[in-house]
Amino acid sequence: MSADESDCGVRADLAHLLELWDMLPAWRHPDYWKELAATGCAIGEDYLLEKVHGVRHIAEEYLKSDRNDRTSYELQYIGQHVLSVFNRENQAMFEVLDKLAPSVTCEAGHFGRRWAIDAVDTAWRLYVPAAGKSNREERAQTGNLPPWLDHAAD
Repeated sequence: MSADESDCGVRADLAHLLELWDMLPAWRHPDYWKELAATGCAIGEDYLLEKVHGVRHIAEEYLKSDRNDRTSYELQYIGQHVLSVFNRENQAMFEVLDKLAPSVTCEAGHFGRRWAIDAVDTAWRLYVPAAGKSNREERAQTGNLPPWLDHAAD
C-alpha cells in the first residue's frame, strides 16, 4: 500500500469517526452524558465528555492538515480513547446509544451495539499502525531483545 493510499484510508476513517461522533448529542445535553457514563463505560460524565470531545478535536485538526502520517501519536490517542470507552460488551450502554436513532425500531440495544462496533472497528484501524510504529521506534532505540537474550552482541 502506498503512502497516499494509506493516508486516504486514515482520512476516510477519521471522517467516518466524525460522522459517528456527529450522531452524539452536544455537551449541552447533560442528562444523556450522565446516563451514558452511568453504564460504566467511563468514570463520570466529565471524563466521558473530555474523551469524546478530545477525539473530535484531534480528528478535525488532523483532517484540516496536509499530513500524511498513518502512524502519528494523534491517531494512537484517538484509537486508545475510543477503544477504552466503547470497546465493551455492555447492554446498558447499547441501550443508551439506541437514543442516537430514536426512529429506528429494533430490539433494545441493537442500534447502540452497531454504533459502538462501528466506532471501535474504525478506531482499531487507526490505532494499530500508530501503536506498531511507536513500539518499533522504541525497539530501534533499545534493541529488540533484552541484553541477556541478545546473543548477536556476543
